[in-house]
This record gives sequence, structure tokens and C-alpha cells, in this order.
Amino acid sequence: MKIGLVQTKHNAMYDFLNPEFTLTSDQCRFLQEQQVRQNLQLLQQAERREFDLLVTTECINYIRTADSNRAEDALLYPTLDCWEIEALSHAARCAGSWLVAGFGYRENGKAYNAALVFDREGELRQVYRKTHLAGDESKVFTPGNALCVQQADFGCFGVCVCWDMQFPETARSMALMGAQIVVCLTWGWEADLYGRARAYENGIFAAAAMAVPAWGTIESPRTPSSVIAPNGEIPACGPHDVPALIECKLDLSQTSLYRSARIDGRRPELYIEYGFDKANLREKAKMSTS
Repeated sequence: MKIGLVQTKHNAMYDFLNPEFTLTSDQCRFLQEQQVRQNLQLLQQAERREFDLLVTTECINYIRTADSNRAEDALLYPTLDCWEIEALSHAARCAGSWLVAGFGYRENGKAYNAALVFDREGELRQVYRKTHLAGDESKVFTPGNALCVQQADFGCFGVCVCWDMQFPETARSMALMGAQIVVCLTWGWEADLYGRARAYENGIFAAAAMAVPAWGTIESPRTPSSVIAPNGEIPACGPHDVPALIECKLDLSQTSLYRSARIDGRRPELYIEYGFDKANLREKAKMSTS
């Protein structure tokens, strides 16, 4: 299969390090649309290039009015019947590719930092809501409560958003659900810290679409958009300073060999399960050392 990572350059809306950050609602709307259209322009480059899966960065329509997230900013996000959704659907259809796009939206009085999964015909197949919120984004967004794995014609892929990938359980759970590749939509990607580990420890491919920050280049320990193989090697990596469409051809069948070594030998009966009783866990630890 052929994957394409849409690496954009963030505009002033994403200038998190600016202590004097302040924008009017009209300025926010302008910058929001500018960022969305940058993604659409890069997606146009994918047309007639036989991609199977295209992935954007996190929340391509991010919006805020102050130097930190504010609860009232949730009202500035659109519902899923907006022009942006139609434009992304059109982009997937024109490219003839599955598309996972990072998008903030509002529903039933709540806002979500989501990943929208479109098929090759542009149909919206899944909406994944980021489950692990970072920093103060919980002031605006509500966390999701389910992981996302999608069976496609080229194979099975899992979807996560930024901070989700910091937790080993996220990728491991999707690998156990059948994902051969996990894609991460992000503003902060560290391939050499945890990206390689997630691919290697699960015997899967991992890929992240990273954005170039508003204040400069992508600097260590963060890394550009990249693809990681099950053996931990990086067959494709984007530039540190400019927008780009990074492409890579993958053989997902390779994961079967690695998965048998990394997954099949597990002994889950020894592992802690969700909802464990901490007091009981401490008691078991005492017993094991006595």
C-alpha cells in the first residue's frame, strides 16, 4: 500500500509560545480557514498518484482567541454539516484514497478533537474522538471513550491523535484489534522517543503526520512526519522546515512475522487490567515479595 502524510506549516493561530497572543474572532476565522485550505492544497497534490491512505495533522481547523484554551472557544467549532467536511470528502474522492483528517467539531453542546475517516468514495466512515487530552485542551474538548480501527481494502489501520500515542496501551490495543499500521495525527511527534517503540513492540507499522510549528522549524526531540517499520527503521521522513506531502510504499504483510514474535508470546493473565483495585494490587505485590 502507499501512504501519504500531509505535513503543513502552522500559522499564527498555533503560536503557543507567544506570550502576547491575542486575536479577534474575525482574525481567528481567517486563520482557521487559511489552515484548512493549506491542507486541501496539499491533498490536491495526491490526485492521480495512487495513494491508499492519506493522513493530515491534528485538528486542521484549530481555533482559539487567547494565549491559552478557553471554554468559550468550544462554541467556535463547526458541526459536521460544514463546508470543510464536504471539501475533505471531495479531496478523498478526487485522490481515490482513504483519508484520515484531524478536525475539531461540535455536537450536542460539546466539542471534540477528532479524526475523520473517509473512504475512497469520500464517505465518512468513522469519527474518532481523541481519548487522551493534553495540557489545557480539556477546557475546550471532551475526551472520547473508544479506540478506532478500520478495515480497508489494502489492510487494517488504527487511528490516534497526538497525546494518545504517548500511552503504550493505545497502540497495543489497536494491534490486538487487528491493526497492521497505526497512524497518528499530531503537532508533537517524537519518533526516536516512543514512535519506534510503538512500532517495534507491537510488530506493526506506525506513521505520523506532524506540523511545522509557527515559531520555526521542527527541533529535537521532535521529528518531522515519518513512517516507522515493525523493525524500528524509518523508511520515510519529511523535512524539518516546510510543508510537504511525504509518501511511502509499505508491505503490510510484513507485520505477520513480527506480530508472531511480539504479540503471540504475551501472557495477559499476568498483566493489570483496567479498573484494578489499587489496594488489592499493593497486597498482591507484598505477597510476591514475601
